[in-house]
Amino acid sequence: MTDRALGRRLQWTAIGLLFIHFDISIGGIPLLPAWIGWLILFFQLPQLAQARPTLGLLRPFALVLGVSAATGRVPWPAAVSLVTGAISLYFYFQLLTDLAALAQERLPADSALPRLFLRCRTVWILGLTATHIMRPYLDRDWPDVLVWARMLIVLAVLLMAFSAIFALFFMAKRLRDKEAG
Repeated sequence: MTDRALGRRLQWTAIGLLFIHFDISIGGIPLLPAWIGWLILFFQLPQLAQARPTLGLLRPFALVLGVSAATGRVPWPAAVSLVTGAISLYFYFQLLTDLAALAQERLPADSALPRLFLRCRTVWILGLTATHIMRPYLDRDWPDVLVWARMLIVLAVLLMAFSAIFALFFMAKRLRDKEAG
């Protein structure tokens, strides 16, 4: 896969991740539904697998997470939520690991992007794990310190998600420019 083609695929991947993590609704109507982001990733992963074969393994997980996002209001049994939580952890861990490897392979040696993707991966996975552990206790009266701790964890995860998304846009642009110039 050429750098230019990879750059386009990475740009679409970043757009998909934006849909997933910028899921805004007005009056109950989603403006950027998360399931569309998962659908975008579902179609980008086979193309990205040409550059990094392990990315192709994520495709069925993107489908499961997309269905979960599309049926988000359905009260699933706890076991289903646990499985989708585990799938989500694996998906993001592998995606960010592969993005770091692609950045290492395709960008100049002095690029900070591989380390950024790995740093985002670590904080993202630890934060998602913590929020998944806390989820069953949300209906109970929590001490204020735990509520604030959970909010800070969610904020850290969102910060890492957006850092990774913008790094992905930057990487896509560098790859397209590298081949053009």
